[in-house]
Amino acid sequence: KKYSTIRSTIKENIFETKINGLLPYSTYYYYAFAEVNYSLLSGEIKSFKTKSANSYIKTEDATNITKTSAQLNGTTTLSTLYSEEDNRVNYYIRYSTDSVNLKSSNSYYNYFDTKNPTKNGNNLSTTVSDLDNGTTYFFCIVAKIDGVYFFGDIKQFTTEQSNPTGD
Repeated sequence: KKYSTIRSTIKENIFETKINGLLPYSTYYYYAFAEVNYSLLSGEIKSFKTKSANSYIKTEDATNITKTSAQLNGTTTLSTLYSEEDNRVNYYIRYSTDSVNLKSSNSYYNYFDTKNPTKNGNNLSTTVSDLDNGTTYFFCIVAKIDGVYFFGDIKQFTTEQSNPTGD
């Protein structure tokens, strides 16, 4: 267990502080205390639970779909929890013709391909190519935080069908 003391300022008899870098879906306990005339005064112990990281990442629809390529998209608001310089969050986009293992934390059986998306603000995207025409693909956004995987919903798209003449 890790304990921290955080200084806070008091404004209108209320004190507050912002804490960054908390782990998703974790319970934290806290209490307020003050030192007055060499005496320690403390309040009751309270707790809160952070949301799952899944609620901070979203798989968006694929765009620019052709016979052999597509742009896969997602969004993230994890920057509200982790600074860009933190380097604890890594983003990926997984895709496959089978949706079964896309949300697996075990990468031993890689039945999917993984791309590192470009991040522009809260937007994530990557273009995948060398796809088979007329084929349905599944994909999702993945965030890896301190070795733990979190997943957006699985979306699907179908590449364009080639004409019978081969065009």
